[in-house]
Amino acid sequence: MTMLSKILIRLREIRDCRLICQSGLFDRQYYLHNNLDVTRSCMNPVLHYIRYGWQEGRNPSENFNTTYYLKTNRDVVRAGANPLCHYIKYGINENRVPLPVQSRETTGKTDIAPWDQPAVHSHDFAASNTCFDQGWIPDIYETRSNTTVTNQNIWQPLINEQELLRRVRQYNVQKLKRKARVVAFSAMIGNYDRIIHPEHIVDEWDYVFFSDVELQGEHIFEVRKPDYYADEPARMARFIKTHPHLYFKDYDCAVWIDSSILICGPHLEQAVNQCIENGTLLMGNPHPHRSCVFDELAQCISRGKDDPAIMEQQVLRYKKEGFSPEFGMLETGILIRKHNDDRVRVFNEIWWNEIEKGSRRDQLSVMYVLWKTKLPYKFLPDMRDIRDRENKDYQLFPHIGKNDLTLFSYRPPSFMKKPSVSDVKKDADCKFQATPDLLRKERVDIVVCVHNALDDVKKCFQSVLANLLPSHKIFIGDDGSDLETCTYLCELKQACPEQIQLIRNEKAKGYTKAANMGLKASDAPLVILLNSDTIVSENWALKLLHAAKSVPGVGVVGPMSNAASWQSLPRLKDSVTGRLAVNDLPSGKTVQDMDRLCEKCSEFPLFPRVPLINGFCYGIRQEVIDKIGVFDEEAFPRGYGEEDDFSFRAMDAGYIHAIATHCYVYHAKSKSFGDAKRDKLANEGGRILRSRYGEVRVRRAVHGMENNPFLRQVRLGVINACGDRVPKEEQSTIPLLHETERELLVKDADRKQADGMENNLIPFEQIARSDNLKSLIDEKNIRFIDFSCSHGSGVLWTQKKTKAKGLGFDINPRKLKQAAQKGVLCSPFDILNLPERKLVSFTTIFHML
Repeated sequence: MTMLSKILIRLREIRDCRLICQSGLFDRQYYLHNNLDVTRSCMNPVLHYIRYGWQEGRNPSENFNTTYYLKTNRDVVRAGANPLCHYIKYGINENRVPLPVQSRETTGKTDIAPWDQPAVHSHDFAASNTCFDQGWIPDIYETRSNTTVTNQNIWQPLINEQELLRRVRQYNVQKLKRKARVVAFSAMIGNYDRIIHPEHIVDEWDYVFFSDVELQGEHIFEVRKPDYYADEPARMARFIKTHPHLYFKDYDCAVWIDSSILICGPHLEQAVNQCIENGTLLMGNPHPHRSCVFDELAQCISRGKDDPAIMEQQVLRYKKEGFSPEFGMLETGILIRKHNDDRVRVFNEIWWNEIEKGSRRDQLSVMYVLWKTKLPYKFLPDMRDIRDRENKDYQLFPHIGKNDLTLFSYRPPSFMKKPSVSDVKKDADCKFQATPDLLRKERVDIVVCVHNALDDVKKCFQSVLANLLPSHKIFIGDDGSDLETCTYLCELKQACPEQIQLIRNEKAKGYTKAANMGLKASDAPLVILLNSDTIVSENWALKLLHAAKSVPGVGVVGPMSNAASWQSLPRLKDSVTGRLAVNDLPSGKTVQDMDRLCEKCSEFPLFPRVPLINGFCYGIRQEVIDKIGVFDEEAFPRGYGEEDDFSFRAMDAGYIHAIATHCYVYHAKSKSFGDAKRDKLANEGGRILRSRYGEVRVRRAVHGMENNPFLRQVRLGVINACGDRVPKEEQSTIPLLHETERELLVKDADRKQADGMENNLIPFEQIARSDNLKSLIDEKNIRFIDFSCSHGSGVLWTQKKTKAKGLGFDINPRKLKQAAQKGVLCSPFDILNLPERKLVSFTTIFHML
């Protein structure tokens, strides 16, 4: 072969690589997962398919079957053409079929090229492929924005744009004159997709769209900012999906519509009317292709929808409980619910619990929950597959970056502008108003447990008594304090006998028992457990009551503080030790000053819903205590974990918790225990929590608290107001990634462009600051790590942190090939969970699939 031929082949390979990457039809993760030899070879998977894979009958993704395409298009075989390249360049426009009809999950009709058709386009594929070193081919990065879509694959609206705009304006005028009984709602977290505007608009419905982006232009949606944060956008959307009873108390019926589904006909309106007339509690879309949760599990694993181990354990638990695989299957993209009915509410709460402690894939758990709750349900009548291109009532569109040629692509109407990241500006003069009689007259009990530390106790009660209202009572739980402290507490009781009740243990029995004494003595709608080493601010109890009553379903509330784990400000972590910070009051600031800053920087009356509340100031609704009881004295006799256990139990009972971000309570931190003893108690409490609720659920809760944007906003606002320097952990925040773009590239911050496209960047220095590499990988869902710009230090550091054995190599593909020949593997599984596994790190391919 001449040098010219080699150059031509190389240029053709580069062109084909770019063509395939831009098409959206090659799934790197799918290809590597199903071809472990390619994974071990360290070869670029796209290049492998071009050189060898298609000739060996390997499929580039779920959406293209190499063998089928060649069998049904003999002209492509005679031309010696790469079948995927041929399909992208010509087959799409010629309506050739990329995979068997039964695999496409569509009823669309397309023509198959005759077997005896003459070879066409053969001039394009004249040069044959020859194997050369991978280093000739530059890295080609796949991005969402370079996906190409033909005009034939774009959805053509059933009504013209001018008519749709007229209907939108007509709807917005008339909705001000009526009260809707039905609400249709959707959620999109992160600016990752297009907003799909319904073509069929029901004037009698309200349309609510939960999103952290601002919808511009004209539309029919009431946009609400999500108030529950999780480290996965999909899980945030699932929370909204499973909690219509919290958000839509004044509606009779709630209709969930996935953000990727277009309502273009009257079928859904008719189904909702039928539900209301017949009193149907739940109606959903029958799954068009599966009728068994075990089939759903297999599909979820093959498509990488979630962690296979989590999904398998979840379904295995269902099987052990007696759940039948023949129970049927719902596709949960469309759900009609009479959401305020108690039976439906229980269903929603249990469904969310399954999602929270298991897989984010809600279709895995929905049928089990229906079976467990015995909730009657119906299928949507006369329902056609939403993937059917001929469906005139619904159309399913792929997310950006998931180019499925069996589906139409969606082009938003021109009167809807592209959504932008929301930056809600709060009125600087917005202040908490404590004048409403509803708050001032409602009973609140305050339980303060005391065990010595008299100086802190005096400061605490001075602040509490200064802000005590006639409707408030104090219960003091004296847990075996010394004589001096006991005498002071008795004097307090005598000074205010009508509002202070003293309960004493002669011998210390532990914090949890002392707290339970106060909880059992109280019958107020809100009872606040307050540490004796705190200093409260003006209206602190009213603010906690305000947050507790802000929305239905709040179980526990807590304030911001200087030392309250994830509720701390201005700093979250100590810059020296890396531990959770115990902040001093900023220079020149009082407790009341900090409270005013929290008011200014908070987004109240929108309060973040969270899984955990720090126990230093812990406000509990009485109805929660009536339902689940008090703290667990046996497991947590000395405290440290009892409030988190209570929080998890309350969530399992259907409650969610809220942080009063407009309230500040100073916390001196425990003087009853030394640091060593406190650490020991905290570690033991954490062990019990993980054994009860699972490592995954506890970790998700902690990550959700640590990265909560509401709390971060208050922290940054306070830091700026105090003129302080922003801590490193607050400087660079990683944007939420949708599950369709979970292949996060961790790259050196100096490298801003790849093929002219922006990448999501995390500097190596940020990784090196992490105390636990595995936690960071879990938190960010990292799939690829690039140490090519770390000059080898990244590899050595990672080996040390992960205990992985073997040599790591950077950049050079020849060295990688040599390493593979010596048995240094690139595993398709999470390398951190594989003991004695050798580690390889190299440009764009460190696989944790």
